[in-house]
Amino acid sequence: MDLDIEWEGEVMKQKSPFTTVPLDIDTESIVQTILLMKAMWISRSKDYPFFTLGRGAYLDGKTKEYYKNLPAENEMMVQTFAELYT
Repeated sequence: MDLDIEWEGEVMKQKSPFTTVPLDIDTESIVQTILLMKAMWISRSKDYPFFTLGRGAYLDGKTKEYYKNLPAENEMMVQTFAELYT
C-alpha cells in the first residue's frame, strides 16, 4: 500500500502507515556522544547487553535511585542533547 505523506509542502511516498519525519540533526554526533558517556549507562539486564542513559520513570519511578540526582541528571541531558529536546 502506497501512502502520500505531505510534510512542509513536500509530498513523499511511503509503504508504511507510520509517518516518517525528516530531521535535520547530526545523528552520528549524537551516537558518538552517547558512546562517550558509557560510564553513565545503567545496566538493565544481567543476561543481555541492555542499557539506558539516565533513569526512566517507567523503570525507576518509585525508587530512591530515581530521585537521587534527578535535577542534575535531567539538566545534563537537556544540555548535552539540546537539539533533541527542541
